[in-house]
Amino acid sequence: MVASALQHLLLQIESEIKEIETSEPLIIPRCQRIIQKLNSCEFYKKKFRQADFHDKAEEIFFFKNVKSAFYSKLFFYTDILNIESGRPNGKDKKKRKYLESQLDKLSEHFESNKAFYQYCRLGFTDMDDKYFIRISELGNRYDQTGGLIHCYDKLSSSHDLLYARVVANDLLQQYLTRELRQLTGVNISALEGEGKDKPGVRLTWTESKAGLIELLYALHSADCINKGKVGLRDLATFAERVFAINLGDFYRTYHEMKLRSSRTKFIDLLKDRLSDKMDQEEDENDYVTRKVS
Repeated sequence: MVASALQHLLLQIESEIKEIETSEPLIIPRCQRIIQKLNSCEFYKKKFRQADFHDKAEEIFFFKNVKSAFYSKLFFYTDILNIESGRPNGKDKKKRKYLESQLDKLSEHFESNKAFYQYCRLGFTDMDDKYFIRISELGNRYDQTGGLIHCYDKLSSSHDLLYARVVANDLLQQYLTRELRQLTGVNISALEGEGKDKPGVRLTWTESKAGLIELLYALHSADCINKGKVGLRDLATFAERVFAINLGDFYRTYHEMKLRSSRTKFIDLLKDRLSDKMDQEEDENDYVTRKVS
């Protein structure tokens, strides 16, 4: 399958990006190296134009989970490069104002595309066969609202780049928020058990990222937190702070989970582990009772 082969290439790219992030401590050269890597890779230059999908499901998967994932990284690191290269020197107040203006731009994009943001964040799929099918099959180069689509390559759907922008903007919001907290002196480490007035053990997530994402989606689906009046992004950001973890593109991870043979693998594991623990405790209690009697 073409989409599967391209997904494998995407995983290789992600591995190379992690190596660059680890080896390059300075943010501007780091972004420059990553952007150069993304722009030069075969995945970007050739594969999009050679794709021949097996069926509609594979085509949707490609535009929604593969191509969008690639472009979201390109958008994100390009945005960071532009923001950091233009960050003003001087007092923290001036820097805060600059970062807040960048957040305002994200808000403007959200307001202009609010319905699609909600579609993505809520994990809807009912319009996927309209949003993530090749434009040539739609018969024109206009999206569902009548707006002209700006394509970067010949193989495009009406919403693949917009979806990539949504993912990139969510990641960018996390980045800008962290930078603002550092300038304002907010003690994030207190949430991780390291605050001066809240001593305790640091909490670190030691299972897979996919497992935590599965758990967060389950809590959100069941309206377990704030009676459901909280966004997935807010839940993810909170979990990242508490457990000192970067969940990355959790929207894409969620869509990959839906394609697994066992969609709720981690939750099923929790259920089995808890049941085993209860059985073990009952066996131990029975043993103690028999011994006493």
